[in-house]
Amino acid sequence: MEINLFIYIICFLIFILMDTNETDPAVFNEFIGQTWGSAVTEEILKTKGNFETLRLLRPNTMMTMDYRIERLNVNMDENDVITSFNYA
Repeated sequence: MEINLFIYIICFLIFILMDTNETDPAVFNEFIGQTWGSAVTEEILKTKGNFETLRLLRPNTMMTMDYRIERLNVNMDENDVITSFNYA
């Protein structure tokens, strides 16, 4: 019983520590549908998102599967039109 409680507490703490990103990627929704470029980049950087790096993802882009809460993914179509944002 004590071991199960200990494991539960450890898992809960890990979950809390991993969920430190308080910015919802929805704050970037105004950029969806726009073509990626320097003007959009500047506007995204001005937005008060909680990210340290941007990763541009086009269709069939190879990427690592590690989860980085401070990395904002910019998902685009084949014409560099922004389709969505997510942290990963």
